[in-house]
Amino acid sequence: MNLSRLNPLHSFFGKIFLWFWLTLSVIIIITVIFVTRWKEPYQLLTPTPVQLQQFNAIAHQLANIKKPSEHLQIPHDQPHTKLPPRLRQQLKRKLHALRKEYGADIFLFDHEFKLLGKRRFPPIIFPMLSAMHSNGKATLGKWHHEQWVGSKNIVIFDHSFSMFIRTEKRHRGSPFQRLIKNPLMQLLFSLPLTLLLSYWLAWSLSKPLKRLGHAAQKIGEGQLTTQLTEKDCARQDEIGNLARQFNTMSSQLASMMDTQKRLLGNISHELRSPLTRLQVALAIAEKNASQDIQPMLERIGLEGDRLEQMIQQVLLLAKLESVSAQWPMEAVDLFHILRTTIADGQFEAESLNKEVVFSNTSNDNNHTVVLHGNEPLLHSAIENIIRNAIHHTPVATTVTVNVTAVSNRWVITICDQGKGVPEDKIRHMFDPFFRIDQTDTKTGMGLGLSIAEHAIAKHGGNISAYNAPQGGLCVRIDLPGLDPTPILD
Repeated sequence: MNLSRLNPLHSFFGKIFLWFWLTLSVIIIITVIFVTRWKEPYQLLTPTPVQLQQFNAIAHQLANIKKPSEHLQIPHDQPHTKLPPRLRQQLKRKLHALRKEYGADIFLFDHEFKLLGKRRFPPIIFPMLSAMHSNGKATLGKWHHEQWVGSKNIVIFDHSFSMFIRTEKRHRGSPFQRLIKNPLMQLLFSLPLTLLLSYWLAWSLSKPLKRLGHAAQKIGEGQLTTQLTEKDCARQDEIGNLARQFNTMSSQLASMMDTQKRLLGNISHELRSPLTRLQVALAIAEKNASQDIQPMLERIGLEGDRLEQMIQQVLLLAKLESVSAQWPMEAVDLFHILRTTIADGQFEAESLNKEVVFSNTSNDNNHTVVLHGNEPLLHSAIENIIRNAIHHTPVATTVTVNVTAVSNRWVITICDQGKGVPEDKIRHMFDPFFRIDQTDTKTGMGLGLSIAEHAIAKHGGNISAYNAPQGGLCVRIDLPGLDPTPILD
């Protein structure tokens, strides 16, 4: 039995469940801590005789503070006026002295239960002090490690105060300890923590899926050897399983396509020998045939020539798609290739009452543009596109071949004036054996543009097609300038 299957981290569902559960648990735990710390209980007890004696002694001393002569009388119509600054300072000095003498903190509250002075204590113990004040007698209040005794009403400088003392002060700890124990800081810390946990969860799940999406996109673009990384395949969850299945699928697709290409190439090779014998036999038959069967023999010869041309195209495409095939590269003149292919195209177009026009940005048809490439391969690619444009442009119209320089690259645009191509079929134009009208068998096997695409790719360029705004189809070839490094597969 494989125990790793029981590990929840090896399951996509387990990861989602555990991380969401952990996030919610952290939120709940911190919330409970926050609530319990905010509403911590206190105890009201009877003070010990020692505590009561200390409390009464402090109250007695405060009640018997002598007032300076200039402040002997307080107006009766203003019994709750604030202490004058001089009396306030005298009272603060007395409180400081008593604090040193008895080792206790002394707190005085006025008739509005406002604390005298600037001393501070946790606001959450106010409910305890209020309860102690309501008892009407000295009460011991315990809250954590703090012990309070109070309250007692005393009159100081003709002002009534409620007195509390804190006999044991809670250890406050270091500033960092006080910071992490602060309920508000705990809440502020928990929110970014849950955010980071959730973000990590989303990232860990979406990252491999994005890589899978990019790989699938490459497969759709024809890069059948695309594989996901070993890191993705090593995962033990559903994503790892999906990555391994994806790699298996891409390998099988690449193998099937390679087998198909080899089969097509082998069949084409095998067809050439009987085709050659057929042509030899046909030539002998033409010499001995009577006049009435000559048209039939000529028709057989024409179909044989077409079949030979198709076989040559299939073999060329198979070689272009082969990874191991190498093509010798050298410095070639792009304009020489263009002038040659355009001249051949013009010869064919004239017989159909059409025209091929060449234009370039230099306005000099004798201009030389040197590329690093294979001249027969470039010639075949450009010739296929020009012949395709001649076939689709209407009678008495023109095929335009334009050359422009863009940075260190050369762009060749070949446009006809035909009906164009439906937008949903443009991206399939460079697929092998694709024809816009599948019933049209007179225009070839649909290999010309596919051969052109592979030939241009061998030179580090790219090819695309689009419908011209004024009508017709344009094929755009983008080729790099001279590269001193030979381009080999």
